[in-house]
Amino acid sequence: MNVIDSQHFEQHVAAYWLAQLLVRGIPPVLIDTVVTEVSFQTQGLGWHTDDFLVVCERPGSPPQRLAGQVKRQFVVSAANDECVGAIRDFWQDYNGRYDMPRSFIDARVDNSTRR
Repeated sequence: MNVIDSQHFEQHVAAYWLAQLLVRGIPPVLIDTVVTEVSFQTQGLGWHTDDFLVVCERPGSPPQRLAGQVKRQFVVSAANDECVGAIRDFWQDYNGRYDMPRSFIDARVDNSTRR
């Protein structure tokens, strides 16, 4: 796997979320909401889970947030630094200043390279 492949996959995920924003689409996890805001590389917003942040709304309810990491490949293992870092980032956001009952964390992994 090279950096170009990883960036290409992350760009596809970003395009998906921007299309959802454009049509005020219903995200796959927060099914009773519509996408109202999308941010990328969100460390500057205070998130540790920093690849994307999607804000969704429904009438009469506070906004809900979906934070996500995009990985071309992901190995679940305590010996894998990328896995440990992603889980640590998720956990810091979950226990951080964000209202987690109305927020979700997601990981997007490209499974097209499976054998």
